[in-house]
Amino acid sequence: MTLFDPHSHHLIHQLRQEQLARKAERRKQLRLDTLNGPSAASRIAGAVRAVAARVPQRGSSAPRPAHPASPEPR
Repeated sequence: MTLFDPHSHHLIHQLRQEQLARKAERRKQLRLDTLNGPSAASRIAGAVRAVAARVPQRGSSAPRPAHPASPEPR
């Protein structure tokens, strides 16, 4: 089988299809396709909650740092 033989491309494609079919059958036997994972929305919401927990919370009573508008003379 060489890369330049048109018949070899057909065989490579056929072998790949058989491999995919075996993998699909194995996943079906192990019932991996029926497992329900978290939805995309719940994963995003969890990521937002994790980021929000890391960000320091500023209340309205927290003083903001004062930065002078112009540099002070030395």
